[in-house]
Amino acid sequence: MKLIKMMFWISLCCILFGCESEKKFSNKDFYNLKQGDTLELYYSINSCCYSCIENKDKLSHVDLLGSKVVTTSPTTCDGCNHVEAFIFKAVTKGVDTIYLIRPMATQPCDSSNQVEMYIVDVQ
Repeated sequence: MKLIKMMFWISLCCILFGCESEKKFSNKDFYNLKQGDTLELYYSINSCCYSCIENKDKLSHVDLLGSKVVTTSPTTCDGCNHVEAFIFKAVTKGVDTIYLIRPMATQPCDSSNQVEMYIVDVQ
């Protein structure tokens, strides 16, 4: 009987608190920033694919500072998705469009047809 009660409480806790502990990361299509603000664009990555900024050399009003790991996949799961973010800094007034693409692991950055566009207006 104790085992059943313990299993019940563990299950209840997982149901009630499990989903809240995992934050959902999403991007907007349009961002209004002030000079000096930073922006994180989130993307999911795994062993078969990666994400890159196709037009990073053509951005005039935001600088790509780098990237960071936001969430990690379980250590027992090779090839599982995890979340990373590209970090940008707003440097001058104007509008940039950032092209985030997701090529296969063996393809160069400009070879994907999966393009996500994010418009950044720096005030």
